[in-house]
Amino acid sequence: MPKLLTTLILLLLPAVALADEPDPRASLDTAIADGIKLLTAKDFETFVNRYAAPDELREMKAADEFEAVVQRFAGDKSELLLIVLKEIKGKEPKLTRKNHLATFPIEHKKSPRETIEFEKIEGLWYLAN
Repeated sequence: MPKLLTTLILLLLPAVALADEPDPRASLDTAIADGIKLLTAKDFETFVNRYAAPDELREMKAADEFEAVVQRFAGDKSELLLIVLKEIKGKEPKLTRKNHLATFPIEHKKSPRETIEFEKIEGLWYLAN
């Protein structure tokens, strides 16, 4: 009996460890680092799933547009976003809306936008623009 219990504990430990990992969106620093990691690995589906705002993600999936959005994002948009995330990593954003909107200036010349924004929704950070 003790051998069986030991085997079960050893089998379940990896699952328990994974469940205890904090969500990378819990802080801006970890969200940006995670975004860089996902985009570098070209894991666009996970990136869109994780960083699209919950309402937008539901709408994409309800309209059967999720795969098309991922495919469009996988091109130049993802490459530029990776450059921008690397640029803002470690920088302090301007915080507004009771610290629920973080705005970083973008200095990269090829960016069509002057800023990138993250919005905190239910304690997690998502891309806002």
